[in-house]
Amino acid sequence: MVPGDDLLAAGFPLHAPAPVDPVALREELAQIRAEHALAEARFGQQLVQAEAEHLRPQLAEQGERIEDSQRAVAALIPAPEQAALAPPAGPAVPGQTQAEPGPENSGPRRRWVGRAILPR
Repeated sequence: MVPGDDLLAAGFPLHAPAPVDPVALREELAQIRAEHALAEARFGQQLVQAEAEHLRPQLAEQGERIEDSQRAVAALIPAPEQAALAPPAGPAVPGQTQAEPGPENSGPRRRWVGRAILPR
């Protein structure tokens, strides 16, 4: 530590510390807290705006994809009046017939494995 006499000889003024006013300190602390809260609010608002600007193009692109998907689904679904006019026509595979329920088709189904018939 440097002695006070040396500091005075060097030209540094020495002053006694000012008395601390607790009321003034509380007011200053309240002011600093209020400024800090305002700064946090401004930063939060800027962050939300930046995020919104970042997400808007992505949302627009998703909206376009949804519209495209809706158009594709609408094109694939037959209109109700077309479905009523055109009933399903027989089997989907040419030469295939619908099996009539009868004694040969009423039992347990069997599957072919090589040349042997195995019950299911």
